[in-house]
Amino acid sequence: MRSSRFAVVGAGVALFDYALVLVLAAIATLVWVAASSVYAPSLTATWVVLIAVAVVFALRLVWIVSSRRVWRVTGTACVLSAGVLGVLQGLYVTNRLGGAGSQAADAVWETIQAAVFLLAAVGLWLARRWAKNRGVLTGVLRGVLFASIAGFLVYLAWDESPTPSIARNLAALAGRFDDEETYRLTLRYSTAPDSEEAFAPLKYELKWRHKDDERRTFLIEHRGEIEANWAELAEVRAWCAEMASQPKLGDRAIQRFDQPVMKFQPVRQYMVHGLAMAELRALDGDADGALASVQEIYALGARLEPESGTLVRAMIAQVAKKLALTSAGKVLDFGSVSFDARERFAAALDASAGSGEVIKRVILVESEFWNAESIRYIGGSVDEWGAERPWYVQGFTDFIVQPQTTANRIHDHFEALAAMAELRDIGGMNALDDAFYREAQNKLRLKNVGGAKILAMIVGSYRSVAKNYWEIEDRRVVLIERLREGVVVAGD
Repeated sequence: MRSSRFAVVGAGVALFDYALVLVLAAIATLVWVAASSVYAPSLTATWVVLIAVAVVFALRLVWIVSSRRVWRVTGTACVLSAGVLGVLQGLYVTNRLGGAGSQAADAVWETIQAAVFLLAAVGLWLARRWAKNRGVLTGVLRGVLFASIAGFLVYLAWDESPTPSIARNLAALAGRFDDEETYRLTLRYSTAPDSEEAFAPLKYELKWRHKDDERRTFLIEHRGEIEANWAELAEVRAWCAEMASQPKLGDRAIQRFDQPVMKFQPVRQYMVHGLAMAELRALDGDADGALASVQEIYALGARLEPESGTLVRAMIAQVAKKLALTSAGKVLDFGSVSFDARERFAAALDASAGSGEVIKRVILVESEFWNAESIRYIGGSVDEWGAERPWYVQGFTDFIVQPQTTANRIHDHFEALAAMAELRDIGGMNALDDAFYREAQNKLRLKNVGGAKILAMIVGSYRSVAKNYWEIEDRRVVLIERLREGVVVAGD
């Protein structure tokens, strides 16, 4: 009877110790993830260590049930578990240091796990050894340890309330044109698997980055290939012309990871070949027609940009406008353009004048997706594609990602960037991003470490978008001045 009672008590204490060590393992892994924010180490070491813990403590339970000397067996098992963990971790670290492309810092951070497990195991063994016959001290120590860990986990799991920046950002985006018909039109060529139109590579692959006389020579030498590709783009040309003819083009914010967006390649091929055809037309003496063709491509960018609900569409619009402005200058160089043709293009450029409000909305569009509901996909029971996550992945991510806290930080950051973009404060945007990255790399973050990593993934490119927007606006103003410079050319 006494032996059975010792076995039951020993098994219960062992299970409690096992739970404590597993929780400490999770905390150690969290520390490792937080400390290695600059790198992205594999979680292989974590699972190796956890499996080792499970095996060693399972053996420990068997030994306890078959022995009256509970403290001695327990102590031996704890020391053995620490040794096994240390050996496994050492082997893994050695492999990482010797492997191709491994990073020393990556391996160093991973040793944190082994150190914490070792301390946990040895600490529990010393507590047992110190308190003879499993006295009050052992129970008090376990209680304090359990309360401390429970409080820390509650702190990690605590989430915030929404910040005012979320409401302000959504209000700034609320006036965007939302029209189902024109939105569907823009997705005729899209990333959707069942896109209405598929885009095949063109017969001739032409790559040119030539300038001045070299460009003129290239266009003349490759006229046949350019014209053949242009004919092959008939359906894409009709699509782009239909979009450019609309007063406005509706768009929708990204609401899920697999949501289709406009495909860039068809539009890009339309742009570069259309502008090449326009420049050839100017070289052939029809400068007015050439400038009108350039104006059509610029009009597409001018339609796509203001109501953009995704950064992809906004960047496509920027490329269209930038290339068209450059080609317009080439057309003016290649031939004599009439006053009427110049004035028509200048009027179109006047009508598409940019503003701080437009670039502010462009910067904010991505923030519309990042709300607490979308962020919960990262730590929820299903991933963004609807696949079930293992319970242990869901449980761990619940502690490293607080959805609302993460959404708050994202919207605060986007709001600050958008305000600077509106005022053309590119230097301020650079400083804001640099300050964020310095903090991300130098600050050991335990609270919401996963949320910090999400933010690090989605910031950084927006300053380039704002910079390009204002540079294109400068080019637009310069071209208007050139078109209206008052020089009388032949045929005016």
